[in-house]
Amino acid sequence: MADCKVMPGDESWPTDIDWENLSLLLGKGSLIKGIPVAAVCYPDWPQYDESKCAEVTDGWTDPAWQAGQATGIDYPLFEGVTCIPPSLARYDASCTLGGYPAYIVNITNVAQIQLAVNFARNLNLRLVVKNKGHDFNAKSTGAGALSIWLNYLQDIEFLGHAYASPSGYEGPAFKIGTGVLVGQINVAADDHDMQVVSAIANTLGIGGGYIAGGGNSPLISKYGMAADQVISMEVVLPDGRFISTDERTNPDLFFALRGGGGSTWGIVTSLVIRAYARTPITTLTYNFGTGVEPETFWSGINALFAQFPSWPKATLYSYWSIQCSNATSCAMYMAPQIGPDLDTTQLEALNAPLFANLSSLGIPINDLNYTTHDTYLEAANAMWPEGSITVGGWTEHTASRLFPASNWDDPDKLAATIAAIRNSSITRGYFLAYNVQPAVNPAVNQTNAVNPAWQKTLLFALLGATWGQNATEVEIVEANKGLVDALQPWREASPQSGTYLNEADINEPDWQRAFYGDNYRYLYELKQKYDPWGAFYAATAVGSEDWDITDQRAYYPTQNGRLCPVTVTEGEIRELTVTEMGNFTENLQGDGSHGLCDTGGTLSANISPPSAPSTLSPSSTMKPGLSVASTMEKSVISRVTTTMKKKKAQRPLSRIKSMQAGLITWYQEFYLQFSMVGLAFLGFFAALGHHLYNASLNGQEVSGDAQWPPRYGSALALFVRMVLLAVKQRALKVSTLDAMFAFDGPAYGCEDRADFGGPYQLYNKSQIAPAGDLLYASYSSLPMGPEDENGEPLMWYNMSESDPEVGVFTGLPSLWLGWATGIPDGPSLWSNLTSHISECQMYSATYSFTVTFASGDMLVNNSATTLNGLLLPPGDTKSPSERDYLQFGLFRNLLSGNVTLGEDSEIGPYAITYTDATQTDLLERDSQLPTSNNLAAAIEDMYRNVFFSMMSDVLLHDRRLSTVPCSVTSSLLVWSYEPFWLALSYLLAVGVTIIIVFIGMHGFINNGYAADASFSTFMATTRSKDVDELSRDSCLGQWPKNKEFKETRLRFGEVETNRSDPHAAFAFPGSIKGFDKRKGYGRRVESM
Repeated sequence: MADCKVMPGDESWPTDIDWENLSLLLGKGSLIKGIPVAAVCYPDWPQYDESKCAEVTDGWTDPAWQAGQATGIDYPLFEGVTCIPPSLARYDASCTLGGYPAYIVNITNVAQIQLAVNFARNLNLRLVVKNKGHDFNAKSTGAGALSIWLNYLQDIEFLGHAYASPSGYEGPAFKIGTGVLVGQINVAADDHDMQVVSAIANTLGIGGGYIAGGGNSPLISKYGMAADQVISMEVVLPDGRFISTDERTNPDLFFALRGGGGSTWGIVTSLVIRAYARTPITTLTYNFGTGVEPETFWSGINALFAQFPSWPKATLYSYWSIQCSNATSCAMYMAPQIGPDLDTTQLEALNAPLFANLSSLGIPINDLNYTTHDTYLEAANAMWPEGSITVGGWTEHTASRLFPASNWDDPDKLAATIAAIRNSSITRGYFLAYNVQPAVNPAVNQTNAVNPAWQKTLLFALLGATWGQNATEVEIVEANKGLVDALQPWREASPQSGTYLNEADINEPDWQRAFYGDNYRYLYELKQKYDPWGAFYAATAVGSEDWDITDQRAYYPTQNGRLCPVTVTEGEIRELTVTEMGNFTENLQGDGSHGLCDTGGTLSANISPPSAPSTLSPSSTMKPGLSVASTMEKSVISRVTTTMKKKKAQRPLSRIKSMQAGLITWYQEFYLQFSMVGLAFLGFFAALGHHLYNASLNGQEVSGDAQWPPRYGSALALFVRMVLLAVKQRALKVSTLDAMFAFDGPAYGCEDRADFGGPYQLYNKSQIAPAGDLLYASYSSLPMGPEDENGEPLMWYNMSESDPEVGVFTGLPSLWLGWATGIPDGPSLWSNLTSHISECQMYSATYSFTVTFASGDMLVNNSATTLNGLLLPPGDTKSPSERDYLQFGLFRNLLSGNVTLGEDSEIGPYAITYTDATQTDLLERDSQLPTSNNLAAAIEDMYRNVFFSMMSDVLLHDRRLSTVPCSVTSSLLVWSYEPFWLALSYLLAVGVTIIIVFIGMHGFINNGYAADASFSTFMATTRSKDVDELSRDSCLGQWPKNKEFKETRLRFGEVETNRSDPHAAFAFPGSIKGFDKRKGYGRRVESM
């Protein structure tokens, strides 16, 4: 069970402190404990309240009411029906949390989503996403889950009639939050004389699962599906990153998010969608069949089916049903037929052929009514007024099928289609259908993951199953199985088609093929790319076959169980490789009609979706006909990929390493690059050549044309020595270079505050740092003992304090602290955040911090600091002498366990500060990424997760360890620099170093000598007998063996010799003449 998602009661389940910390980081009131809405109706729940139970019962069937409840869902059947109002439940109903989430995050900004996603992923919690809770199959629920509730992301912005997107679209568009209702966007569009492709239900969230599943719409035959209208999206990925996606940016993800299903790729926060100039809408309603003989009625249905190919071409959307009380009494209801941008005369003309045929059959048309509406909004409100759609029921379930247009091209197929529908209508009593065909719309990008069967369909049909309110679980299972069986004739009549993901049966056989078509294999590969952790799961979503929910019954799967990876045994793998693969290989011989092979039957390893984005390989497009599980219970591809996935999933989450860790390693070790090693070797061989060339060193002169080896060789030898020393001491690490920009002073030396002259003193203490601003500095104020008669410490000890004036964001930092502080990666997003309050308990003191984002700045202010509890008499409060505590110090003290202050010989034992967290290893951890399995360690990791680079990220840090009598603390100083001044400072430092090296080399070449940096030894390319005597038996650059060397005074100048040419060298003062720099010295070398 190690890889299963953590559940309440498990040892790894977050503690109450963990949840409290998460709540503080999310903001007040954002974290909600999961409680079923109907718990108020059950006496064994603390929330029991009869009056509130009446309110819940009244609102239960209202989708708008359910959308506003943290645990509200429209269809509780596959949650498990664990808590619904008693009057709507079985006679023996009870209430348990069941498949409802353990905690819910009420989202109001992107940073909260990032925090929640990272929290759930790192702690191996199940993560679910809820917008309005409209899904037929309860995908927004999950036992023990953390739920991301997007209901209040309801911003709407009209971008204008000539909006130009980065992806190339030009025209009218709206930007909407994911939580915007269909009714809201319809009103907003109408306010701007526009209309958008949206759903029938006004209470459905347009940006959630609706578009993710494709998006059926009354305007589908005119403009295409809702997913086709999306221009761009913003999404939080499973790794916590917040990105944008469109045709040009992350095109593969853009492909998947539009039609590839919801709750599996990430969490969409906003969308930009295409809008159209509003048009009049004409609707038609009528019915026929009452009092008509059965065979005559079905002849009328044949006449109706005959019109289906022509109606969508004229942009009609026909929403109709058949209701049968028995085999001899059926009626058809058109309610309604919709004609976008058509008037009554045009709609009459389109229906004239059908009405003529019905008249010839003797079938009267009842309740015929044409209505023309000025706008789509007016038409939608008239057709589906508020209250016309009810939810909350659990005694029924539906299944669906898309019937392709090709069935109308073949009389036998059409007859089989109508026969299957006739039989289902009679046996089930109710049949619902749409005559639609998504329009080909060149104004939008229709290359997306919507089931390809949609583009070929003419009829989208639904069938239902019902049972009584007191039905047992066995009876529900039988009813659901009967529904699956009832749709089998439909599948046989449309073998190459599928169904609509958003209104499908959770028990659909071969669901990968039925819901996603030929796109599935490519979508599965994308799932592994973007979510290798399995952070997101939803029933029948892409990749869901890799997971199982425990304790489930066939045909009645619920979310009330533990989510675990699918296990593949060795026997199953052997069966796959020996039996299934052999059979499958035989099937691939010939033309490769199974769709997994390129021409000639060669297995293709590079799979792309049909009509994939331009960045994907078009040569690997899968051929039609791929059946994910047509002849086998699971296909070979699904089994193979599942097996591979399970091998990966068996590794503990804490061992998963991010590619970003490689960046840190590279930046820390760049001094070992090839260029540095090459220079070292070059210097070594040049120095070796010098010594070999002058191997004898026997006091004989060397000819002038050979003087360059000792000079250049010695210079390179010195350079090699300095390089090797730098490498040994790692002097070229980023942190070492950053030391040039470090600030040193009493603020970080645990000295008294009175000696600290303010934040600007820091700049006086710096070396060559450019203008920068302190982002975070740790701060602690710990009580020292003994206590007075009131229990209050006699003194406070200040540690690593800093003034609040420097605690602001003013540069361009790319330090990503979104996990721990709710700061998104991008200054443009900071101003969208509201204030957050952080507080914790330490030594009976309450620290409150207000973190405010405005105009790109983050301000951390102390809003209230009081002492209470054990330290003072009841009712008394006192403000400590220190007024400002920054957030890093807060978490350091919270997580570092009990702080022992030590003992003084005169005063005695100091006090012990008790915190609410257990002892941690904050100072010793080396982790760079948040892969810990508990919140406390994960917060530590995140505060140590400082990604930086020299130029691009323009963010540097310096970790300092300060030892003080009271404790040992680690301060993280983060500085933000303007890129220009930072680059200039680095160039200055590097430039000065290069200049010094060249000066030294120039000295060798022109003067013949140089000294090493420490001046403890010297090296010379010209010699004197005095020096030779002192350094006898020594090699160049090593310590001389003569004991008198250190006490000997040497002077550099012209040597008193009998030589005919001037000669400069080190020698005793009595052997040196005056030194004239204008002369040329050292043209010849005096050797030993």
